[in-house]
Amino acid sequence: MNILIVGATGVTGRTLAEQALARGHHVTTLTRDPAKLAFSHAQLTVIPGDVLDPACVDAAVASQDAVLILLSQPSLNAPSTVSSAGTQHIVQAMERHGVRRLVSVTMLGIGASRKNASVLYNRLLVPLVLKHVMHDKQRQEDAIQHSALDWTIVRPPRLTDAAARAQFAVIADGPGTVNSMPRGDLAAFMLSQVADQRFVRQAVVVGYA
Repeated sequence: MNILIVGATGVTGRTLAEQALARGHHVTTLTRDPAKLAFSHAQLTVIPGDVLDPACVDAAVASQDAVLILLSQPSLNAPSTVSSAGTQHIVQAMERHGVRRLVSVTMLGIGASRKNASVLYNRLLVPLVLKHVMHDKQRQEDAIQHSALDWTIVRPPRLTDAAARAQFAVIADGPGTVNSMPRGDLAAFMLSQVADQRFVRQAVVVGYA
């Protein structure tokens, strides 16, 4: 399968790319700085470009079977539109090229997932540290949910470098508080959703209590 990963130079994105390649997929990445990917593979295509450039995004999306998004904010201290504007370009390119499957990470605390976050997270961390991130991630989700694509939104808690355990909870609009999750488990869940239809057009929370 041909998979585009947007955000592959981050720690979680690189883990996702490595897992996808290990499973025999052909992986394409779109990144402003290809040197940051730090590895190569016969099944890996690296496209230099910016997610905020519609032409770059269009070229990367063409001929893909699925797109996985792990966009991060450039700063916690200032407003940004990287996630929302970049995702809007991806959605538009996917609709033009007939690529339907989209799996995107946003963040815990958006919408119904507020009840799955701790009191400390909701009352202190979000308003004092993550408010700019939250605003852009909410707009990102709006861009995805208003599309005609077969999307799944993934809302993870704090990510760690602990070893993956593969026994995490997946919560689709239900009770349960999650506090952390190994990056490897988040990557594995995202990759599983490329072919799994259970959570199409749903936003789900993943993680460990």
